[in-house]
Amino acid sequence: MRTLFLPRIVLMASLLVTFTCWKRQQHDILAPETPRYQLSGTVCDIDSDEALASTELELEALRLLYDSAFSDTVVVTDSLGRFSFLSLVPGEYRIRIKRSNYVVFDKTVLLFNSDRTMKLVLPKPLITKRDYHRSDANVPQFEGFCWRFANLFAGVSWFGETRRRVFLGNFASGFSAIGQNSFPYENPKFYGLTYLNVYWTCDSTRMHSLSPSTGKIEGTTPVAYELSDLTTDGTHLWASTRSNIILQFGQHPSLFRGKFLVPAEKLGGIAWDGRHLWISDFLDNLIFHLDDGMKIITTYKPIYVDEFNREQPVKNIAYLAFDFNGNLWAGDGKLIYEFGYEGISSAK
Repeated sequence: MRTLFLPRIVLMASLLVTFTCWKRQQHDILAPETPRYQLSGTVCDIDSDEALASTELELEALRLLYDSAFSDTVVVTDSLGRFSFLSLVPGEYRIRIKRSNYVVFDKTVLLFNSDRTMKLVLPKPLITKRDYHRSDANVPQFEGFCWRFANLFAGVSWFGETRRRVFLGNFASGFSAIGQNSFPYENPKFYGLTYLNVYWTCDSTRMHSLSPSTGKIEGTTPVAYELSDLTTDGTHLWASTRSNIILQFGQHPSLFRGKFLVPAEKLGGIAWDGRHLWISDFLDNLIFHLDDGMKIITTYKPIYVDEFNREQPVKNIAYLAFDFNGNLWAGDGKLIYEFGYEGISSAK
């Protein structure tokens, strides 16, 4: 019995080894080694391009293509602002950067088929002191504002049955009416508001002068660009367009002085701080402080603090204005934000 049983044991062991080797070969064919890639780059100041050393970056995995354990990883940039995340499986990741005097930076990154190298640029934060909802429930949307006599005046467009009515009111006192008027043309909406001898506003490709006492239209001037917002430096009218062009006029829009290209994809608001122009990028949600040559001095990311004390970006800024204390005001049509930042006053 022993002599018969022993060959059977040897045979079964041989079959087990053969099966194990076959399974291993099949695993090697069907499940090759998971690919690994590197995510690297530099972190810089958006304006000066200065490398930001000792900056902390956190990497979080959102979705991975392979089953793989991943813990949030933190690295710190070197003296040249360089960083590297090594041995990453393909998938979707989120990079978060926190650094003093800069906005919190979040970016989603896809890593697939190859290593990636990135340049991450950080703007300065611009924190709201407070924000204001439109105080008149009958006013669906305001379309530009300016400061005069220490009061904030806002222009408002109505829609619906009173679609063609235009409103000019003191925002600080709840949109108390100065004057009303019916537009004598089809497009009822207007954009921007500033004051140079009279109130000025625009509706796409026309600029209108409004009476300071009644708000009624006194004159209309066609303009060869689609306009977004208006401001004045006390001598000239300035207009932002819906592209990347700023227009300069004399004290009347018929006196065209020139156009300037600015580093924005789609302009929103424009304002004069007493020395320089400020503009907003409607798409990228940035505010730029410009020098005399229309080059960027500082790039700001506007931020408001929500009810949970979390910082949130202010989006789609269409209008800008400075008050007489050097504070910047911005609006998105529904809210007006007041920004208090020491750098603004000192830049004037």
